[in-house]
Amino acid sequence: MSPRGRRAALPAPGAPTAHGLLDADRALVVRVFAQDGSRSREYDFGALPVAEGIQANFAEAFARRTAPGGGLTALVSVNKVFGAVVMFTRYLAGLAWPPTRVAHLAPDHLDRFYEIRRKVKKTAGAELGALKLLLAHAERLDESVVAKLKEPVLGRWRPEAPKASYSKAEFQRIVDAARSDIRTAARRIRHNRELLLRFRQGELEGVTDRRMELMDWVDRYGDVPRRTKLTRGRIGFPHEWVFGYGTVSEIVCSLHLSARETTAAAVLLTAMTGQNRNVVLATRAAHHRADGYTGATATAILPAHKPRRGRRAHMSLVMRSCC
Repeated sequence: MSPRGRRAALPAPGAPTAHGLLDADRALVVRVFAQDGSRSREYDFGALPVAEGIQANFAEAFARRTAPGGGLTALVSVNKVFGAVVMFTRYLAGLAWPPTRVAHLAPDHLDRFYEIRRKVKKTAGAELGALKLLLAHAERLDESVVAKLKEPVLGRWRPEAPKASYSKAEFQRIVDAARSDIRTAARRIRHNRELLLRFRQGELEGVTDRRMELMDWVDRYGDVPRRTKLTRGRIGFPHEWVFGYGTVSEIVCSLHLSARETTAAAVLLTAMTGQNRNVVLATRAAHHRADGYTGATATAILPAHKPRRGRRAHMSLVMRSCC
């Protein structure tokens, strides 16, 4: 309803949707979006090594399990559910008499699947739990299987020797190393971008080599100049004169972070915010400068999203300059 009480427009009955089971031609493909709508992935149940009836039933159950409000908010969690389905169907396909209908599934199939998986996967209990939650949305299951799904999920695997956390001194050394790498990278990138700006403004007319030309190319295209593509899907080899200024990695990293420095940034952000990897990697660079560029301590506020928090999933991360 709108604030004035007018009923909002709704899609017509039977209208196609971008989420869940796709059109009739692709009935065994399920498309799932992340809760924030930033990413999506399609899961093909037609490729599972079981009978078509089981494929269709599992696809429908998967669509219900991953629908909005189903409890799965991140594609990482959805991937685990689909992975459990893939492994279970492979187990069924390897049986002497594989079931051809969902109604043919028996409690022994679940028990035997777990016994096999626990020998090769430490988190087999969690895998079985994900499979049970999916099957709870399936139709035409035998009553014995339905009762089996209601049994408690087996406990989590615990290592023989408990994991030990870093000591405060060790953790501080890691943070200091990451901060040092980021500071070094920030100085390098700022210096080179200042030179590039002066070059574009015509303040470096006395420069005779092609270093600034190469830097300008990297800034515009994110790569070094290359020869014409030789074959489809294969990039051309860099021009010979490029190597006079270093390797491709060294040249590109004159204006960008290297892979190691990106890892250091992720470690530092994790230490500063206390958030896990998925939250840090999904946080965008768009931010609000709370200091107003006044010259005081640079402070930025970044919007972040942690689906596990439910209604409190949206939050703000406050970052202070370390450089």
